[in-house]
Amino acid sequence: MNGSVVGPVKLKIGSKVYTEFIHVAPIAHEMLLGFDIVHKKAVLNMRDKTLNVDGSMLPLIVENDCIQK
Repeated sequence: MNGSVVGPVKLKIGSKVYTEFIHVAPIAHEMLLGFDIVHKKAVLNMRDKTLNVDGSMLPLIVENDCIQK
């Protein structure tokens, strides 16, 4: 897979804005946060499906939760 690094770009996560270099790759999903950003700024709670970014609690969307049964 070919990709590139762009930036610095302003990345808004919840109510916070960060200036970061980001890796861009041709994927089907709208956005995927990488470990390089998440480990510095966030706490992931997989049980509750939330991401706490500098005090802002964000819900996580799990692909299987979006499929209508």
